[in-house]
Amino acid sequence: MKIPSILVAAPLVLGTPVDIERRQQQPKYAQTPSLDQLQDGYFKATAGIMAANVPKMRIAKSVAETSTMKAAGAKKSSIWFGPITLLTEEQLQKAAAKTGGLGIKINANTNTMASTVSGFPSDVTILKAHTELKYEDGSPAQLSNGIENHHVTYSNLDKQPQSPFACNVKAKDSSPSRILSFAPLTGVGGNETSSGLYTTPDGAFPAGYYLGKDDKIMLSAELVNHANTTKDVYAVTEIDYVPGQPAGYLDSGVVMFAMNQCDGWSMPSIRGWPGYNKFTIKGTPATAVMDGYMLLRRGRVHDGGTSITLRVNGRTVCDSQAVYGQAGTGVSNMTQCTDPMKIIRGDQMEVEAYFDLDKHPA
Repeated sequence: MKIPSILVAAPLVLGTPVDIERRQQQPKYAQTPSLDQLQDGYFKATAGIMAANVPKMRIAKSVAETSTMKAAGAKKSSIWFGPITLLTEEQLQKAAAKTGGLGIKINANTNTMASTVSGFPSDVTILKAHTELKYEDGSPAQLSNGIENHHVTYSNLDKQPQSPFACNVKAKDSSPSRILSFAPLTGVGGNETSSGLYTTPDGAFPAGYYLGKDDKIMLSAELVNHANTTKDVYAVTEIDYVPGQPAGYLDSGVVMFAMNQCDGWSMPSIRGWPGYNKFTIKGTPATAVMDGYMLLRRGRVHDGGTSITLRVNGRTVCDSQAVYGQAGTGVSNMTQCTDPMKIIRGDQMEVEAYFDLDKHPA
């Protein structure tokens, strides 16, 4: 099992290693750079390298739809990217045998891809975005018909919001360490069906994710084709948005807080102890370093996990339950909390994960 996390948030994309020019390695600052400036410089340099070294994909089609969000002027589009050709597990293994390697993958049988894409609405404030895999006829591409989705993620390579949380704020011999913020538009993984929400579910709260006119978007995916034949699928994203940046709107950001984020652990996964199949893991609290709101809270566990609890100043503000699919399909979704919650500088955020390996073997 991998380390569990709480999503105020979503995943980071990895790019192909290439040489970095000196001007990219050393951004100039008027004075000694802060940790935030260093992270921002690293983010921009890495994003530039990724955008320059992956293929480009154009939109397959866009369908205008009617938004039900209450925000004034809200629009909705359904955007199709693809086709994404998925080789069978046997075909992938033969290809690996010829090339002598598999590249960076979760396992040997996954199809991986990363492309910059064009066709998203631009200079808009996104209220909600939902992505799923479909076949050309519009039917879902899912585990029941042979397609396993480890993740599909759209990430903005030109935007990194400032993180509202940090570790080691009160430590005497350590400087505060910001928890990295990411700027995904939308994503789905582990065969889950949750949407990216940047306001309240009805769109009435004045907040959203601003997507700039020239922002570069990357689509990354890792998918398994369990069928015996090659299959073509499409990444289909429904986006509710309003044009521009409406006056008074807050710009939403995304943070993924791993269980061990403030503990300095290096191990990427956990295992149950012999004889202890029911256990909990609680991380060191993080500290809010600015005022704001938490809009969407959702946990993420792999098989064996039952729930993740998020507490602020000792009070439970979200109990995200794992939803398991049919026998053998593992975690299919996580429940989420969407009521706006005010956060004040100095608030303590704590995450605790619960496991039951008797109920859900892993």
